[in-house]
Amino acid sequence: MVSAVSVGAISSQEQEQEVQARRRERARAAWVGWEREAMEWLGEVEVEGCRVAELGAGECTGWEAELGRRVARVQAERIVVRARLAQMRPAPRVPVDGRDPGGENGLDGDGGGDRGVPVAGGVRAGVWAEAERWGYSEFVGEEVALAAGLSSAQGGLQVAFAVRVVRRLAGAVKALYEGAIDLGRLVALDRLTGQLSDEQAGLVAAGVLARGGRPSMEAFTQAVRRGVLRVDPGGAQQRREKAQAARRVEVRPEADGMGRLGLVLGAEQVWAVWARLNWLTRQGAGDGRSFDQRRADVAYGLLMGADAGRVPVELQVVVPVETLLGLTELPGEIPGFGPLPAEVVRQMSEDPRCTWRQILTRRDSGDLVDVSQRRFPSAALARKVRARNTTCALPGCGQPASGADLDHTVAWADGGPTHEGNLAPVCRRHHRMLGRRKHRPASQAGAAGQNEPTSWLIEQTAPGHITWTTPTGTQHHTYPDNYTAE
Repeated sequence: MVSAVSVGAISSQEQEQEVQARRRERARAAWVGWEREAMEWLGEVEVEGCRVAELGAGECTGWEAELGRRVARVQAERIVVRARLAQMRPAPRVPVDGRDPGGENGLDGDGGGDRGVPVAGGVRAGVWAEAERWGYSEFVGEEVALAAGLSSAQGGLQVAFAVRVVRRLAGAVKALYEGAIDLGRLVALDRLTGQLSDEQAGLVAAGVLARGGRPSMEAFTQAVRRGVLRVDPGGAQQRREKAQAARRVEVRPEADGMGRLGLVLGAEQVWAVWARLNWLTRQGAGDGRSFDQRRADVAYGLLMGADAGRVPVELQVVVPVETLLGLTELPGEIPGFGPLPAEVVRQMSEDPRCTWRQILTRRDSGDLVDVSQRRFPSAALARKVRARNTTCALPGCGQPASGADLDHTVAWADGGPTHEGNLAPVCRRHHRMLGRRKHRPASQAGAAGQNEPTSWLIEQTAPGHITWTTPTGTQHHTYPDNYTAE
């Protein structure tokens, strides 16, 4: 019996390997064709009627400067357009208690009662603060993000930057438009004058730009720092205190199943941590690991402490069962973070503290069929919805569904039922953005510029198939995750 099972497993593994080999061959053939077309295009591309392949060295450097000025002009135009959009989206009136007057008061699943003010800390709180400061709707960034193919967080940051520099550094935006500086220098000027008053920031910008963009970015930033000290010599301590108030911990995904964790603290604190890490790392030399590897392990050990194996952490990892069985090398994925190599997932599965829940999908389409149930049906439904859409349902928002509200597409108060086809994971920010009066069939939404809706609208035509309509009438779509897509 054991022998028969082993032979069957080997046969299945060989079949899966053949399937994977054919897929790789098809992918390689497609890549070869794509690369050939790209090389042909490179040979024909022109600049102002001149083939790039025929340009001399002097002509290339001349075009480098000219194209840099053209790019700077387009970037300045984009900044002004974004600031104009924010101007057309004034901040809504906020009641004294800070709550959303159209909110559902926690009726949508896991949301809780107060959706008026964002959770303190992080990019989103900063975007909210900038919108409050300049008097525009905090959700303008979502409109820009959907139009530009950005995450909602990046859209919010881009709008905040545009409004800030147009209001505080108009002369610098004009210099960008004229090609006197590039976008990187405008970003540096904005960042380094961020703690100054509007008048002081303008004085620094005028003084620095009077002598141009400098030969290098380093020289430009040094000039800005000198200008800040000249304009506000007594404000260094106050600026330091404001910067200290923004201390935080940041995390972001890296390639090949890795991640990056960063501390933003005072310079002396950072260097003290760095020195201690280095000292502790030197105590464990000679075990075959590099110094960087040992230092990373030391930092992890210090943060996790004696509870490294006992801290309760729930981490959702989506992985094909064939990967766990060793029949394929398809990666797993942490929703909202990124892919994990197959071998890493298998190592995780061998941990006795790891619990796996079955998720059934249609092999042909990858659509979710069902999720194994636990004791309470509402919990099983919540898991199913979050497994169907593993991040916030707004396109471009990468917030994991595990931490999102389960929002009724048609509000509960409007008769919306609590079933799969009327629930979607929506992060707290975008739950607030929708409010309660948020549903109207997408087919009735007016075209852009005609009968524009006054707020964001959402419709779920089938479980996980969601249409969002922006305040300008533009529509964007979200679909269920495909668990068999390559």
